[in-house]
Amino acid sequence: MKEAEKHRWKARCDQLLRLEALKIPRSFVLPAFRTVQAYQLHYFVDASQVGLKLTVEVIAARMDCKLCEELCQELEESVFWSGSTLVLKYLFNLKACYQPFVVNHVNLIHEVTPSTAWRYVDIAKTLADLALEKSMPTHC
Repeated sequence: MKEAEKHRWKARCDQLLRLEALKIPRSFVLPAFRTVQAYQLHYFVDASQVGLKLTVEVIAARMDCKLCEELCQELEESVFWSGSTLVLKYLFNLKACYQPFVVNHVNLIHEVTPSTAWRYVDIAKTLADLALEKSMPTHC
């Protein structure tokens, strides 16, 4: 290894050690709001066109359980926004007969979240998508 590469490698390692001191607040409360009425968590859940539906919803439901355990705030509710009408039909239609994959995933979701926590959002134009569009280069 050349001396310059060794120096760059040591500098990167030193930067990684400084990450231990990084602190990011979990709650952003603007002073103008003064009194917080309620805390909520909102999840925006969408699988890619080639990804398995229901898998990301299970991950979001499990993440919510973990965050509720770890956060030091009393949460009013958690809301899950899905861009898949098919997934929402699975979650709200408990009488239909589905394949085992669907049944197992729907059961996992229902174990930890009520159906009423799930809502539809047009994922095609969420704020996150708009932010990504702004940050993408306009030319190659």
